[in-house]
Amino acid sequence: MMPVTEIVAIVALFILRFGVPLFIMIGIGYVLRRLDQKWEVESRVEREERQSQQVKSIQPEPAFPFAPRYAPEAIMMDSYGKPCWEVKDCDQSLREQCPAFQHPDAPCWLARRRAEGEIPSMCLHCELFPNSYSDHELPTEPPPTVYH
Repeated sequence: MMPVTEIVAIVALFILRFGVPLFIMIGIGYVLRRLDQKWEVESRVEREERQSQQVKSIQPEPAFPFAPRYAPEAIMMDSYGKPCWEVKDCDQSLREQCPAFQHPDAPCWLARRRAEGEIPSMCLHCELFPNSYSDHELPTEPPPTVYH
């Protein structure tokens, strides 16, 4: 049988061989968990700060992407300051049925688009429509429908 000192030595070496690395791994895990918690708190605070700054700077999305860059009065009037129904010389019965006449606060082509679902092809070639765009901005197809 083995003497007690040899048994104690074997147990001590066993603890040294498996216990110390296990203890070190548990310690590293604890430190990493605390570090992760700290980073999560910092990230949450940073995200909340960014969101609060974004809320302050959020502008309402325009109903039509091109409209905010131009004053409606300038868009729907020709170079002489006449609205489209005067430029086209529409009679009173046509004016009353026309979306542009019913919504004088919006450009004529935009009022027609909202009422009819698309910009009529005659608007694309009208003298009032290109006045609101430079040549490279002219749309080749109607913009997507915006529902309010």
